Amino acid sequence: MGLLEDTDQYRYDTSGIYGRDLMRNGAMLKGFMGTSFYFSTTNQNIGQYQEEMYLADPMAQSFDNLEDRSYLAALASVKYEIIHKGDEARLMRGFSEKAAENERFSAYEDIDALPMVYTYDGWIGRNDYEAMPVWERQEALLQGAVVDGTVSLPNTVPAFDSKEIQFQIIEENGLECREGEIIVKEDNASMILEFDGLADSETYVVAEGIRYYTLDSGKSAVYSQEIGRMGKLKKFLHYTSGVISVTLSAATDTNGTSVEIMTSENAYYGGREDFLCNLGYQKEGVKQIRLNFSLPGIYQIEKLSVACQPVRKLPDLKKKLGQDKLALEKSGINEYRCQADLDEKKIVCFSVPYGSGWKASIDGKDVPLLRVNTMYMGVEVSEGYHEIIVRYRTPGLLAGLGVSAVSLAALFIFMRKKRWEV
Repeated sequence: MGLLEDTDQYRYDTSGIYGRDLMRNGAMLKGFMGTSFYFSTTNQNIGQYQEEMYLADPMAQSFDNLEDRSYLAALASVKYEIIHKGDEARLMRGFSEKAAENERFSAYEDIDALPMVYTYDGWIGRNDYEAMPVWERQEALLQGAVVDGTVSLPNTVPAFDSKEIQFQIIEENGLECREGEIIVKEDNASMILEFDGLADSETYVVAEGIRYYTLDSGKSAVYSQEIGRMGKLKKFLHYTSGVISVTLSAATDTNGTSVEIMTSENAYYGGREDFLCNLGYQKEGVKQIRLNFSLPGIYQIEKLSVACQPVRKLPDLKKKLGQDKLALEKSGINEYRCQADLDEKKIVCFSVPYGSGWKASIDGKDVPLLRVNTMYMGVEVSEGYHEIIVRYRTPGLLAGLGVSAVSLAALFIFMRKKRWEV
């Protein structure tokens, strides 16, 4: 793959690339800006964003991709989508121009992508945001910034194109549907959902409050969080006597995806119970989805939904957020500088993960740094020309250096004293 341009201002995402083909920390090693990572620990705000958006990866310290969800990609400043050659059916709407390729992969470009700094003229309260279904949450974030606390900008009242779609179960193979649960009797059992999907949309299957039990577990041994001391010890030792995970897959005639549902027997279990399967963008409305359940058992689901997310207004939403031409400069790995000339007060959002080590200043004066849209960071900026700087310093670093210096000095004095005593 040839080098992609301007990856200091935009990110790339991947679609349908997993396993050895996806080097999840490769962006960091190559000096690009990507979406995937796998670390021992991670920023808790990223984990919270994963949960709020029902992203499929059940481990907070792991992030594969944005699952072809064009609204999330826009918020993350994704300009390039990388796919296996011949897998163009997976492309998000707007990624139509081929930017680079090699013998195995192709990269497509969204010419309307938002850069890593953009502006909001209104905000949405967290309580209002959390009351929305997941498909409305992602649409709302392109219209107003979700900010913890309050700011002095107007409140945004989002307008929604996304819609929950009523469906019927028209076929069951190897399973039985009951109120609030699905009894799966054989491996890879399936059922077909039929509905009238919306055109020019992404189509989602959403499973909320999903739990798995083996058929002989009595709904207690496999998934209970109250597993006792011996159960915790087994988890610690990566030992299990039960099922550690099952797979829920969803497919149309052209696209398919799956999520892993971990049980408490899994050493990496983190309590995730809400997942979204994105069947991708379709010009014509989807009519059927096949759901597949990998193992026999009882799949409790508090709510199973089908929703469609039209993307026709996405270019206009991105255009509005990116209308203020902001000059972003990255200084090393710990600092961003931005020159902003605004015609009114706005929130300047950096699509960089928020953390306690980040500090902000405007025109040389320290200002509060806002947590924006759960995962990102921003500052409230008045009209006119301003220089904004956000800088990262490891929390506790200076205190740690001070303690280390005092300890070394004490050790030096102690060693000199011992030498004189000898």
